[in-house]
Amino acid sequence: MANTGRTIALFALAAALSAPAHAQEGVAAPVPASVVGQRWAEAQKRAQATLDQMTPEEKTVLVHGQLAVPIMGPLNLPADAVIGAGYVHGVPRLGVPSLRETDASLGVAWLMGLRKDGATALPSAVAMAASWNPQMVEVAGGMIGGEARAKGFNVMLAGGVNLLRDPRNGRTFEYFSEDPLLSGVLVGHAIRGIQSNGIISTIKHFAVNDQESGRYFLDAHISEKAARESDLLAFRIGMEIGDPASVMCAYNKVNGAYACDNDWLLNSVLKQDWGFKGFVMSDWGAVPGTQAAIHGLDQQSGEQMDKKPWFAAPLTEKAAADTAYSIRVDDMNRRILSAIYARGLDKPFTASGAIDFERNLKVSLDVAQQGIVLLRNERGVLPLAASAKSIAVIGGFADSGVLSGAGSSQVHGKEGPSVSLSMGGSGPFSGLIAEQYQGKPPLDAIKARAKGAAG
Repeated sequence: MANTGRTIALFALAAALSAPAHAQEGVAAPVPASVVGQRWAEAQKRAQATLDQMTPEEKTVLVHGQLAVPIMGPLNLPADAVIGAGYVHGVPRLGVPSLRETDASLGVAWLMGLRKDGATALPSAVAMAASWNPQMVEVAGGMIGGEARAKGFNVMLAGGVNLLRDPRNGRTFEYFSEDPLLSGVLVGHAIRGIQSNGIISTIKHFAVNDQESGRYFLDAHISEKAARESDLLAFRIGMEIGDPASVMCAYNKVNGAYACDNDWLLNSVLKQDWGFKGFVMSDWGAVPGTQAAIHGLDQQSGEQMDKKPWFAAPLTEKAAADTAYSIRVDDMNRRILSAIYARGLDKPFTASGAIDFERNLKVSLDVAQQGIVLLRNERGVLPLAASAKSIAVIGGFADSGVLSGAGSSQVHGKEGPSVSLSMGGSGPFSGLIAEQYQGKPPLDAIKARAKGAAG
């Protein structure tokens, strides 16, 4: 009973934090739970009608996807594909669109400039959390979601809400905080903003994923009570507020079973306890075998990164021979189709290519300014006085750019990085792992404000 009371109190606080969201420009009023429920009910009804028309071959189209970037060999992508994280074929005969996926939580990923375009980068999620402003985070989510749609994407692999358990985690910059309430509220609003553009957002990485270097063999041991009061609570709050259409499972094991092959996480907690109606997609290269379908995984992503495309021919064979797999394949398709219909992906979709970068940069600047809440400004020293005679600028590459997060979440403008330092390595993804600096050197900004000062 005490745990129930604590959960109710936390959800009440989360609701209080999110209640005034509609008061800020660019933030829609919260959608009542009854409306959300009705939307999903109608989507599920449409999904069943489509499923009833699908052939056995068509039932294995939506449940697996490929890399959509040529870093593990040449690609054979259809005309509607966009260079990005992934591509899942649609079913044109039934009006089911393809899924065109891009990373990530802080903007449309750069991907080594392969698209020959750029995007607006948000400050780190840690900086966003320092603002304690869910409405601002929702506006920021709407901004990056709008850029994703303009480029032709309809799925954004955003919604990073893993807790900051280790400051050395290589993806700490993508996550909000160590606190499940703050993280959950903010990620929920980020997802709401992204999905306001008529696209799907994930929430990730489910669950207890707190470091990168050992992600393929880490086994996180945590009691159910502790999990539900920490990592899982952050996901639960984020999902209550944001209603993401997809959950991305993690690489690591949780209590002995891989997160993407974890019956307790995916079936017991997510789908049964929480009543999640959307679909679970894997992280890229996180599927250990076909049995993951039985344990709750609905879609294999970036199948080239796994040992084999488990959810293609192997799943078809299982479904033909085993009733349990046949029933699961139907459920997998029903969930993916429901997400497509709930978020309106089947409606006419045009990649406009038109992005108001000046406006979007102002959104990013607002996030940065509100995130500096711990910076003291005694005697009005900030902003720097124009009369300053000498200013010490300390930090590497301050005359070149600002260090940014690397990997799949790297975001750059069209011009790309101002400095890029290789971290070595020879694998296909070594190009993604580099110390990169975004343009707009801090030194230039200081000189512009204090023209008479010497450095």
